[in-house]
Amino acid sequence: MPDNPQYHHETAKSATRIYAKLWVRDRQLRVLIEGPRWLIDFKPNGFGALKAETTVTLPLGCLEVQFEAIAIEMTTQSESQRAIVCRSVISPELSALSPEE
Repeated sequence: MPDNPQYHHETAKSATRIYAKLWVRDRQLRVLIEGPRWLIDFKPNGFGALKAETTVTLPLGCLEVQFEAIAIEMTTQSESQRAIVCRSVISPELSALSPEE
C-alpha cells in the first residue's frame, strides 16, 4: 500500500493572489515522483499566515522524499526562491510495530 504524506505550505498573509508550485522527488532514485502541482486554495492558519494542504501518493518502497516549492504572485508573476524540505518515509507496516518487535 503506498504512503500518503500530507504537505503543508505556509506563506505570509497578503491581499495579492499567491499560488505555490510543488514538486516531489525520490531522493534515492533521483526521479520526479510528482509535479509540478499547483497549490491555489490558501486559507488563514490562525497565526497571521496562509496555509494550503495537499496529499501526495508515494510509490511503495520510497524511503526518502524531497519536497520543492516556489511561491508565485499571480498578478506580477514574480517567483520566490525555491524552498526544499527533505523527509524520511516510514512504511505504514513499520509505523504500526511496537519498539519491542
